[in-house]
Amino acid sequence: MKLTAVAFENFPEVKPNSNLSELIINIANDNEWDWCDGDIIVIAQKIISKSENQFVYLADVHPGLQAEKYSQITGKDPRLIELILSESNKVLMTPEPTLIFSVTAAYAAIGTIASRTNLLSACQTASKP
Repeated sequence: MKLTAVAFENFPEVKPNSNLSELIINIANDNEWDWCDGDIIVIAQKIISKSENQFVYLADVHPGLQAEKYSQITGKDPRLIELILSESNKVLMTPEPTLIFSVTAAYAAIGTIASRTNLLSACQTASKP
């Protein structure tokens, strides 16, 4: 069995209500992708969140005591940590400056669920779909 990972070049910005199927097929064609039986497409959760308009405005997030505590340890915005905690079962460890936590989908995640890169505004974050 052979495993090859390929990232499409020039993947466009995903906006709310984007048709992901159409977008992926078009970018695959632009990249001259040769589809084969058994091909698997991996899509980052942030792309899905953005297409589903799953944004949280940080001004609306009120961090609790636990988020404030982890913010001191990691140096991350306590509002982002509050979002992480709201999607998590428990924090497994906090090796500075990273949080490792167990999320409801029963897998361990490193970093944050909430990512602010490539968003419409610095005041937003994409949440888990």
